[in-house]
Amino acid sequence: MRVTLPVQNRRPEQDSPHVAHKATVGSPAPIRIQRSLGNEWLFNLRLIILLVHHTVKQLKLAIFLKINGKIIKKAFYIYFFIS
Repeated sequence: MRVTLPVQNRRPEQDSPHVAHKATVGSPAPIRIQRSLGNEWLFNLRLIILLVHHTVKQLKLAIFLKINGKIIKKAFYIYFFIS
């Protein structure tokens, strides 16, 4: 059941397009998909994103170390022997 407020009782922010957009975010389709798949799919998606992010980070570090290996080795030796 949809209830509309009389004009004199409406707040100005209810007429804002941002509020209308927030009201349409929870459309029934994602809710149906979530019910059919359960909450496990969200956990799996987060896990996959985390693993991919970690892998990309490791690859970037490996490439950086390969390119700048001599500089990092010198900096490591200087730091190690000074401390």
